[in-house]
Amino acid sequence: MPQSTPSACREAETEIRGPRSEDRGPKSLKSIGTLSSPLARQKLAGLLSLIASGATLVSASTLVASTASAEPAGPDCAEPVCDDKKEMFMGMMGKGAKGANGAKKECPLTRGQMGRSTWEFLHTTAAYYPDKPSEEQQHAARGLIEAMSLLYACAHCREHFRNHVEAHPPDVSSRASFERWLCDAHNEVNEVLGKPKFDCSKIQERWRTGCREAKAK
Repeated sequence: MPQSTPSACREAETEIRGPRSEDRGPKSLKSIGTLSSPLARQKLAGLLSLIASGATLVSASTLVASTASAEPAGPDCAEPVCDDKKEMFMGMMGKGAKGANGAKKECPLTRGQMGRSTWEFLHTTAAYYPDKPSEEQQHAARGLIEAMSLLYACAHCREHFRNHVEAHPPDVSSRASFERWLCDAHNEVNEVLGKPKFDCSKIQERWRTGCREAKAK
């Protein structure tokens, strides 16, 4: 039985490195015809053009990083939780991490994947938070937010969230207050990322009461 690759994602990264240096050249453009997406073919052509001109492709994430807008660097930005560029590149090329048998591999979460899951968890928790929480429940809610500001895996995301918590301590006095605090915190992140803000008047509909009619049918 062949041994598994040490890194779950190494095989996927190898797929998009391109041919070895001695094989690089115009002949490699023939492989573009096997890609179904016109955009993927166009992007691959650009990559191969860079390779043919002598550019060094260290990894997919390195190349995409060189063409993406600059972001504040964090101390752990070499980690998957600090980098979405490879995920974006793989999606653009219509590829994913696969094993020898063609099955999808489970890779470490990227920053975007972890961020979406974390916000979903936090918003849902707040949506089911008591209207009149006990002192113990309020203490637990504050502890949850404090823990996130200290333990979140992405370092620069964690620092930004901790700064927000220090400037705007979480209001856990009621469900509505906790929901609104999280919504405002999330919208601050959306603003930094250039994403549209969420309408905080629709918190309950989005995270608790919505879609019930559709599910009942």
